[in-house]
Amino acid sequence: MSLISVVFAAVIVVLIALKLREMGSGYGILMSIGACVMVMYFVIGRFRQIAGYIDRLVSYVSVDITYIDIILKMIGIAYICQFATDICRDAGYQAIASQVEMAGKISLILLSMPVLMSVIDLVVAIVEG
Repeated sequence: MSLISVVFAAVIVVLIALKLREMGSGYGILMSIGACVMVMYFVIGRFRQIAGYIDRLVSYVSVDITYIDIILKMIGIAYICQFATDICRDAGYQAIASQVEMAGKISLILLSMPVLMSVIDLVVAIVEG
C-alpha cells in the first residue's frame, strides 16, 4: 500500500465521517477510528523496514544496540499515545486525551532514565579520571 493510497483513503473517510456527523449519526467516530487503524497498519509496516535498516547500520558501526532499542521504543510509545489522544479528542473527550498524553510523557521519561544515568556516569568518570 502506497502513501498516496493511504492519504486518499483517509481523506475520503474524513469526508464521509463529516457527512455522517452532520446527520447526527455516531458512525462518524467509528469511521474515524477505522481510518486511524488503517493508517497505523501502514506505519507499522514502514516501521519494520526502518528497524531492518537500523539493524544493518548497527552491524556496520559499533553502537550499543540498547540505546537504539530505547529510541525505537520511545518512538512507538509517542506514536501510540498520539493515536489514542487524537481519537479521544475527535470523540470529544479532552480530559481523557490529556491523561493519555501525560501517561505517555511519564512513560517516555521512565524509558529514558537508563540513557540519562549512563551519560551521567560517563561525565562523572571523565571528571574523576
